[in-house]
Order: sequence, then C-alpha cells, then structure tokens
Amino acid sequence: MISNSASGSGTTKCRCAATGIAASALTFGLLANGALKSRTLPVTVNQGRAMKRPSRISVRLNLEGGEVTGCGLGGEVRLENSAQH
Repeated sequence: MISNSASGSGTTKCRCAATGIAASALTFGLLANGALKSRTLPVTVNQGRAMKRPSRISVRLNLEGGEVTGCGLGGEVRLENSAQH
C-alpha cells in the first residue's frame, strides 16, 4: 500500500511488477557481498513473474576513479490500462 499522507488516509494499491529501487538494492547487495563478477557490466534483474507481468531492469554501476558512486537504471516500459488489473 502507498499512502500520500502522514495519517495513512488516501492509500492506494500498488501493483508494481518491477521497481528500480528493488533492482538497485539487489545490485548493491550483490556488490557488498562480493557476488558481482564485474563492476563494468550491467546487472539484469527479472521481476514480476509471479504477477504474470514479467519485467526486466538493467542496472549499471556508475564508477569514478574505480569507486562506485551510484547507478543507472534502464529497461522497456509497457503501459497498461489500470482498469484491467
């Protein structure tokens, strides 16, 4: 649920099949645990399969002087009529 107020009123259901924040958190978790083979190749994160809305997000680490300073996200987007879900 997502709320647009501090009191929690105005909540709406969120059926996000893929989220950039989850993909980037996973990528940085893999980095922190030494599970990435390369810092220069993008990480592809597949999400949404259980929702029958498979999605793919590509995460590329930003490097400055060999240090990771952030990340960039990419992928394809398909908009759907929210009345269908």
